[in-house]
Amino acid sequence: MIPKRKEYRMIQTTIRIPVELHKRLKELAKKKGLTVNALIVQALWKL
Repeated sequence: MIPKRKEYRMIQTTIRIPVELHKRLKELAKKKGLTVNALIVQALWKL
C-alpha cells in the first residue's frame, strides 16, 4: 500500500542513470500523466 504524502516525511537524493534510461522514464511518465519522480517513487514502493 502506498501511503499518502502527508503520512511520511520526504528526503531528497540524487542518482546517476544513463541518458537513455532517463529518456525512457520521461516517456513512460508522460504516458501515465506522472512526473519522473512520481513514477520512480511508485516503482520503489512496490519493492
